[in-house]
Amino acid sequence: MSKMTRGVLAVLVGLAMTAGGLLLTRWGVATIHEELQLRGKGTTSGTDTLRRSSLDEPVRVASVREIGVWTFTWKDALRRVKSVERYHNTLSRVADQRLLELQFRGGAAPGASYYIGLADASNPCSITKTDATATAWTGEPSANGYARVAVSKDSTGWPTSAAATNDWHIVSKVVTFTSTGTIGPVNCALLSDQASGTAGDWHAWVALSQARTMANGESLDVSMDITLQ
Repeated sequence: MSKMTRGVLAVLVGLAMTAGGLLLTRWGVATIHEELQLRGKGTTSGTDTLRRSSLDEPVRVASVREIGVWTFTWKDALRRVKSVERYHNTLSRVADQRLLELQFRGGAAPGASYYIGLADASNPCSITKTDATATAWTGEPSANGYARVAVSKDSTGWPTSAAATNDWHIVSKVVTFTSTGTIGPVNCALLSDQASGTAGDWHAWVALSQARTMANGESLDVSMDITLQ
């Protein structure tokens, strides 16, 4: 029996009763009103979703502040596109600190490049904003052609810097991972200021909707779009 039906029955029973029925009638009317409001607004419970561009399947959005998106294009060994997926990006606490201090206190960000890489970080990806670098890179692949890919801190590494409606965004170049064996499973992608290892800092991450494994010859194109709102 639906919530709407229960509310209607409560009204009918309440009208047939006397003093106690008045309270039941009020509850039934409130229940119907609540249900109609939810249906009118199209409200659903649970986590908000971001739609994938290719499969139109819901993707979970982390319960933290998201800034921009990552785009993943998975290709088979013949370079045929298997899927295109987009996920909300999240900045680490270090990235928040760097953005504010560079803007308002001056200085320069260390290093000439950022590096995009993949990691396991448990399944599902459970990275948080304040995790240590070693924790964030848990389960990073180390063979079969895998290596973090550099994104230089200039207009080559970030060719787009432009207004996005009332906000501003910057978009990275597309970097490519190609497997010469098996890479994965991976559940996360990260942006780091180090080419390898767990030194330095990590600045952003995204959790994939499911564990992914690249077979021999398969490739993955990745880009980042960071929007400040």
